[in-house]
Amino acid sequence: MILDDFESFIKFRIGTGYAGYAMNYAKRYAQFLYSNYGNEEEVTEEMLQEYLKLHPHNNHNTYANAIAEIRTFSKYINQTGRKAYIPDKDYTYWKKRTEFIPYLLNDKELKMFFDHLDSYSDKDLYERRANRKVVFPILYRMMYCCGMRPQEVLNLKTIDVDLAFGDIYIRKTKSYRDRHIIMSSDMLDLCHRYMNLHVSLYHDYFFDKPDGKRYTSDDLYYCIKHFKKKTGFNKPNFRSYCFRHMFATENLIKWINNSEDITMLLPYLSVYMGHTDIRHTLYYIHLLPEHLRKAAKIDCDLFESIYPKWGYDI
Repeated sequence: MILDDFESFIKFRIGTGYAGYAMNYAKRYAQFLYSNYGNEEEVTEEMLQEYLKLHPHNNHNTYANAIAEIRTFSKYINQTGRKAYIPDKDYTYWKKRTEFIPYLLNDKELKMFFDHLDSYSDKDLYERRANRKVVFPILYRMMYCCGMRPQEVLNLKTIDVDLAFGDIYIRKTKSYRDRHIIMSSDMLDLCHRYMNLHVSLYHDYFFDKPDGKRYTSDDLYYCIKHFKKKTGFNKPNFRSYCFRHMFATENLIKWINNSEDITMLLPYLSVYMGHTDIRHTLYYIHLLPEHLRKAAKIDCDLFESIYPKWGYDI
């Protein structure tokens, strides 16, 4: 476990003559990895970038200290036989943080993405990935239709998907709160068809590899990368997490078009998506086009005065 790695890392540093100070930056990084990628076998650059996005630094000195600690910790992980990305010189200099704006697919692009997944053939995939053509079309539709985080879908156990009632039990979420969500009838039908196609009679993870192991965030990263390469879709801010964002914004747009009271409905969306704070759900208001925000009569300035500087735990 990553926290065990950190504890042994501190003991190692003390044993080699370094002062046993807390190394708070490395500790915070280890806690982030444990909370969000606890089941991953490798620490990737994408994980580091996600951490730096969520934990910005106000000046060069604090940033440089954080990178130095993370670099030392990552080197130690590699020395133990595990793999961890070591920040290179590109991470040496602090750059003022700019807000990440996810790319939301339009209807045409969304159809292109799912057509790409549905057309997977054996020749597109390595032998060890042979069941991706069965798994990925359903996995991504579940993220899009249910607003689940990528790690929630990857960690989903077969016993937690009730195909009789369409109930999904999500354990160990990003905010450490379990929750139940209900699938649409169309999504439930797809899950039934998926289970009928699955080669094994029983599997621990709902979306598993041929060897029974779960898919990882790296697998999703390469799925998006494969899509971009095959179709020429060149949007750097498009990633797997965007399907959760699309779920939220499309629900908001539907409510606006139906002239429903967004203020009254936001708490329901917040609970469904597993947010611990309504401010995290308000983030999606800012992803809407300006004319829709005006149509919904949402006073964003008022929201910001009530809920200042909401975070990115989305």
